[in-house]
This record gives sequence, structure tokens and C-alpha cells, in this order.
Amino acid sequence: MACKTLGEYGFNNFSLQTFCLKGTDANQISVKNATKETASLDLLYSDDLSGLVPNGTDLSTITPNIKLTENLSAPIFEGTNVGTITYSIDGSEYSCSLIASHNVYKSNFVKTLLELLLLIFFLFIFAKFLHYRNTKQNKRKKSYNKRNNKRNYINNFYPTYKN
Repeated sequence: MACKTLGEYGFNNFSLQTFCLKGTDANQISVKNATKETASLDLLYSDDLSGLVPNGTDLSTITPNIKLTENLSAPIFEGTNVGTITYSIDGSEYSCSLIASHNVYKSNFVKTLLELLLLIFFLFIFAKFLHYRNTKQNKRKKSYNKRNNKRNYINNFYPTYKN
């Protein structure tokens, strides 16, 4: 008789409820060192999570505790375990792993900036080289013109007689 009463008490006062379904969104986070397009990461439940809870418990009012893995930064691959979510109800804890919904790519901002600075440096050196070469050619032309002018002056200074 006591077993029957205990069973009835359990069925009348508790029910199996699902907290989350596999693949649904749990939360959204921003990942550091990620590209602008992939920085926003949806966290998905890795499995269905169900538990025996007292009847009348509103699961929407229960705030889950999300714990992310330490030093979470890009790159992250789709399906990677990124943390856990825990629901605490009447002293019982129900946990599930959280996985990444998509790939998160590492930002190459520093690399791109260094490449840009290197390109500017080489362009500057190339411009200086062209300028130096151009001024050197101009000096040669000027000295050649001066020499020719002196020769012309000397040649034209003395009169030439025709026989």
C-alpha cells in the first residue's frame, strides 16, 4: 500500500519536462579576435535536456547558468564544445553542453595592417629612387648643355674665313 501511495504522489506532483531540444539556440555571444562577419556566435544545445520537475513549475521563469570555456577566442569550428548550461530546480541540477553554431574565423587585422605599412614603405623607397634617377639625368643634361654652349661660344668667337 505504501508503494502505491508513493507512486501516486510522484505521478500527481511531478512530471517529466523538456528544458531544451538539441540544436536550438541557447544564447548568443560575441567572440574576441574574430572577423566582423563571424564574431556573433549562437550557442546551441548539444542534446535534449529533460528532467523530473514539480507540477506547476514554469520553466520560462527559471534562469539557466551558462559557463563558457576560459579564453574563448577565434578560431572556433562548428560543433565545438564552448561551455555548459545548467538549470537548477528544487535542488536538482540539469546540465547540457553548448556547441558553436558556425565557424568563427580569426581576424587578420594586424597582419593586414603590417602588409599595408610594408607596401607603403616600398612605394616610398621606389618613389625616392625614381626621383633620384630623374634628378641625376637632369644634371647630366645640364652639364652636357653647358659644355656644348662653351664649345659653341669658342667656335663662334673666332671668325672663320672662307677661301
